[in-house]
Amino acid sequence: MSGGRTPRPGEISLAHNGVLFLDELPEFDRRALEAVRVSGPLTERIDIHLEVARQTREVLHGGHTSEKTSAVVRERIVRTQRRQLQRQGVLNGLLNVGVVTARCITSRATMKLLETATDRLALSAHGYHKVLKMAKTIADMEEQDSIEERDIAEAVNFRSLDRNRRKI
Repeated sequence: MSGGRTPRPGEISLAHNGVLFLDELPEFDRRALEAVRVSGPLTERIDIHLEVARQTREVLHGGHTSEKTSAVVRERIVRTQRRQLQRQGVLNGLLNVGVVTARCITSRATMKLLETATDRLALSAHGYHKVLKMAKTIADMEEQDSIEERDIAEAVNFRSLDRNRRKI
């Protein structure tokens, strides 16, 4: 969003390939958020929402190098996408609900954790399936054939707006 009292097209019109970066979202005026419908049903359709910690001066001045370079991260993403395409012909994010439900949960403990998170965060069916697809992607990134409890937990952690909206 551009600055000022009246919301105008700005960064939101720059979203590309499904990526919309809203810097300092909690600082936005509620009316501005409502103007772009970043609440309720729209928020739960966003796969990943998390807060990024403020950077230290050392990082800002270039004194810190990341353990993972962009090239390394890109290769991991390509490998994960290839795995998904070979297994099912589409990326996990494009799986239909029936396929997600049938293929993703493999243990009672994993299902119990997902149900608990769904209840505590008051996730809709759409939000439930987003968490499940994200957990499957996390498992794929680790080259695991099935979702484990830690994958569900990590996927739930990527839903910070749900956590902030609902007191756990």
